[in-house]
Amino acid sequence: MRWRNEFGPSLVQQDIEKKPTFATAVDDLTVRRAQRGDTDAMAAIYQLFAKPCYNVAYRMAGSAAVAEDIVHDTFVKVISKIHRYRGPAPLWAWVRQITFNTTINHLNRRKWHVPMDSAEQIENTWADAGAEVRPAATHDAEKLLAQLAPQARAVVLMHDLEGMTHREIAAAFDQTESFSKSVLFRARKQLKALLQADQTPDQTTQQQDTQQDLKP
Repeated sequence: MRWRNEFGPSLVQQDIEKKPTFATAVDDLTVRRAQRGDTDAMAAIYQLFAKPCYNVAYRMAGSAAVAEDIVHDTFVKVISKIHRYRGPAPLWAWVRQITFNTTINHLNRRKWHVPMDSAEQIENTWADAGAEVRPAATHDAEKLLAQLAPQARAVVLMHDLEGMTHREIAAAFDQTESFSKSVLFRARKQLKALLQADQTPDQTTQQQDTQQDLKP
């Protein structure tokens, strides 16, 4: 049984909200009911976290079909393991960690080679979640991220968008903290270079227009 069909329509068919976030509190009663196998409580948890889970998976994989599979696998794990959840971290942090672990494991099996959707599909599907390395309003942050290698893109998303620590990222990748810091440094450097290259034609045009205006 696929959880997305049980608890709601396919996420591809839904409007992806702006800035969906994992940081949403779940009341203790709902958690306890889900741990006892209450399907209504499980559905409530799915509805809270399915969209941020999908957006993370889509940004990392670049494929709607793969992201849907990752959401399914993530919630199979969430529902099957929720009886083990005891805190002290909030439930949303626990779900987020499962999401990233599942996504990374999924992409590792594919050796990080996933055919990405077309630019038009990416533009229509990705929500603009912002980033620490943020381009001007006239530039598309998502398209810049799409040009990074998959692992680099994943680290940027985990650190800059989701606020995960280098220790958490290292654990997800089964690597050292130095790995996370090094990948993030190189990815930010590449993003800045891509942004500068993207801005150059506009800046040149503006300079030419200014020179024309100054002519007698």
